[in-house]
Amino acid sequence: MADDVEMRDEPTRHKGSATLLFCVDYRRVIDVARHLDHEYAVQGFRLFIAGVVDTCLAAQTAAIAAKALGIDSLFTNGVHRGDMGRVYRLLDFPRTYCFPAIALVLGYPETEPDHKRGWISGPGGIHRETYCHLSEE
Repeated sequence: MADDVEMRDEPTRHKGSATLLFCVDYRRVIDVARHLDHEYAVQGFRLFIAGVVDTCLAAQTAAIAAKALGIDSLFTNGVHRGDMGRVYRLLDFPRTYCFPAIALVLGYPETEPDHKRGWISGPGGIHRETYCHLSEE
């Protein structure tokens, strides 16, 4: 989390009071294992998927805690748009075994959002019993 406004908004290009970037970070595990004279081998796609799921659950927990404090949130994968190297350079991320999975932008809305509109309220947003295929209408 950055205190500098430009640094805070730059990774996702969304404005908020705070931006939390949640990363799958096996680099730290590897470095600690090496420090303790152990080896930790990061192998396979399943380990990466498990890391992404765990990271997103941590982000979700932070959003729930923020909401309990009256703070709104926006999840975004905006760090994945455009030049990913930009995010790595900006935040000095290790180039191996560290992946920014999801960002959580926190803040207070200037106006209350209209929760009655949007794609989630129509057919195909929520499926009941079976998958709801969209039709022409």
